[in-house]
Amino acid sequence: MAELRARRTGWRRVPIGVWVGSAILLLLGLGAFLAMRRGWNPREPFTRKAPLVEQALVQLKAKDYDAAQQTLSSYLGTGVCTDAGSLALSDKVRSRPDGSFDLGFALFQLAEGFGGRFGEEDVPQTDGKEPEPDPKRTAMIECGRIIALAIASDAEVSAGLRARASYLVGNLEFLGKNYEEAVKNYNRSLELVPGISEKATGDAIGRDAAWNRAIALRRIEEKKQRDEEKKKNDPKEDKDKDKDKDKDEDKDKDKDKDKDKDKDKDKDKDKDEDKDKDKDKDEDKDKDKDKDKDKDKDKDKDKDKDK
Repeated sequence: MAELRARRTGWRRVPIGVWVGSAILLLLGLGAFLAMRRGWNPREPFTRKAPLVEQALVQLKAKDYDAAQQTLSSYLGTGVCTDAGSLALSDKVRSRPDGSFDLGFALFQLAEGFGGRFGEEDVPQTDGKEPEPDPKRTAMIECGRIIALAIASDAEVSAGLRARASYLVGNLEFLGKNYEEAVKNYNRSLELVPGISEKATGDAIGRDAAWNRAIALRRIEEKKQRDEEKKKNDPKEDKDKDKDKDKDEDKDKDKDKDKDKDKDKDKDKDKDEDKDKDKDKDEDKDKDKDKDKDKDKDKDKDKDKDK
């Protein structure tokens, strides 16, 4: 019993405040852990969960892309896309890359609404000319490029978001039929994909970028084939070009002839002037001779008088 008592007296009672504090810290840690698993970063609490971003996400989900543009442009301080295809590239665009990506996506969707859908481009006309795009479509594409490129080129942005931004730039270029530029941006996206984990949808981004890249390359080849067929089936254009060249050459020849004629005229003028000068000299000589004769006559007369 004495030994048991000694052990009991060695125990110390932990204050209740310590138990409460430990429980609170445990709950906070567990909450933070669960929140981070759902995509929330405690170091950047307002990057994705800001009220305006939440509002824009709801608008994007409802396919109200114009409203989403209004909301996100206000959140980022860029202003809405102008008819000339410009907006302000504020510092917030880079400091809030997730919201910027959402704005770029909204602009892509708006651009798609002014013409054929992505991958369903307008068929070239019978004369081979590409149909003119809607100016609003061109403006939205340009604004989307400005935003997406700002994210894709920022080394401080995560590899996953940069890959998605490069993929978005590629889609915007594709939508504007700039297939060579689209391929370049798909390549950039694919270069970043190996650094993205499968859980972060790295495989999905790589798969989509590779697929769209293949289609863009096919569009480039199709355009080359159309251009070659156009040359074969429409030799008139080549003939007209040859005629124009011949006309230009004839004009140049005529100009050269005119120049030669002018030179000959100048030479003839110089010759005539020289002849006139020679005549004047001869006339002066004749006058001098006449004067000398008159002097001689006067002398003879004087002599006769003296006699």
